[in-house]
Amino acid sequence: MNLGSSGELNAVSQSFDRSEGLTREVHFEGTEQFITALFAQIQGQAKTASMSHKGPLWKLDARLDIGQLNSANEVTLDVRMQVNAAKKSIFEPPGPAGITDDDLRYVQQLLEDKNPPLPGHTVSNEALSLYELTLRGVSERTVYQPIVAVTRTAGYNYRFPNRYADVGSNLSQAVMIQDAGIQGVFQFDFPVFTEALAPGFTYGWLKHMPFYDQAVGQRTVEYLQYEFGAWSDFLYPLVG
Repeated sequence: MNLGSSGELNAVSQSFDRSEGLTREVHFEGTEQFITALFAQIQGQAKTASMSHKGPLWKLDARLDIGQLNSANEVTLDVRMQVNAAKKSIFEPPGPAGITDDDLRYVQQLLEDKNPPLPGHTVSNEALSLYELTLRGVSERTVYQPIVAVTRTAGYNYRFPNRYADVGSNLSQAVMIQDAGIQGVFQFDFPVFTEALAPGFTYGWLKHMPFYDQAVGQRTVEYLQYEFGAWSDFLYPLVG
């Protein structure tokens, strides 16, 4: 251990006693400054706590109720890539491969007028296939959209920053990473789509409303979610 650093948690054990219930024994090692400051922080919460030292190496031994190991300001972070199987209209971009905006408008007009394609009118095979699907009652398709889910669990004294800015907006990847506070902590690739979209649609990360929950040991859990997809610029303002 580098005694020039503040200190470290050396060992943790857990035990059960009929009179005291489930407790956790912790043992810290570090500099005098680190150990004495930690002792002052947990002394009033611990069942027992004692300090000792041998030369420059200081130690702290304490017995805590389960949940008290996390300091009042400690935050743990969990980042996951999930997938949402979303139902979208067969007319919503990005449409079937090879179909054009003119094809989509033509098929929608046919459906509104309730008329078959006009004889002699040039219609792409893609438009005919889409038209035939609608006649068979197909109106939706399944689109698999990745979701970055960020969970933070904090001690009882930690104050979460305001996370409500840009909820319902389409964030660029760089803005999403900064907004979620996950710079440099993920070990996976984010999806990248380069195919052209219809005007008025942009690939990006739709920010969901954050929500919060209470956990054991007076801890608070924050949940953030960002869903990747092709979003309407009119409905979901682009940020970044």
